[in-house]
Amino acid sequence: MWSSRLEVLHVYVFDVWMQAAVTGDTCQSAEWSSKLDDSFGSCVSEVIELAETLPCHSEVQMLEKCIAVMSEDSQKPVVFLEIATVLSREGIAALSTKDFLPALRALRDCYRPVEEIRRLTRQAGDLYREACVVENDVAFHMATASALQAIRAGKPVTYVCITVTANCYLPDLVANEMMTPCMLLLAD
Repeated sequence: MWSSRLEVLHVYVFDVWMQAAVTGDTCQSAEWSSKLDDSFGSCVSEVIELAETLPCHSEVQMLEKCIAVMSEDSQKPVVFLEIATVLSREGIAALSTKDFLPALRALRDCYRPVEEIRRLTRQAGDLYREACVVENDVAFHMATASALQAIRAGKPVTYVCITVTANCYLPDLVANEMMTPCMLLLAD
């Protein structure tokens, strides 16, 4: 009950912010618009903090609802990054307890928020680079979970040397010798 009241409050704040941005953008100063953007960013941060108190599935649902009511895209990448991070943590936690199917499901669900960040940021900026880090981490853990699940099922497994192909960040890390390609077990 408490969280649903706060959700309604934040939806109302988003609606008021959107109306202010649309009507005030043409007749207000740049400073006013900047302050409005800052207040919207603060509101989004509060929503994320509130969502962090909920269980994983409820947290993702709340953040998805938040995105659904946002008609302006400036803060959506922040929320999508939080969703991707929550899902990847959930997948990694399931993987650490050798619960491979829920791990694979959570890790697979990370790709949509990452793709949305890629689209919204036009593949530039700090949020895009953070999303690439999450994407590379998810790819590594998905390969690990798939291999371990195959081993558990008794399927033949081969060693394959791969590098994550995400078109961003990881190749820079490999080129700067901060990371090396990993040897992963992959099912045939």
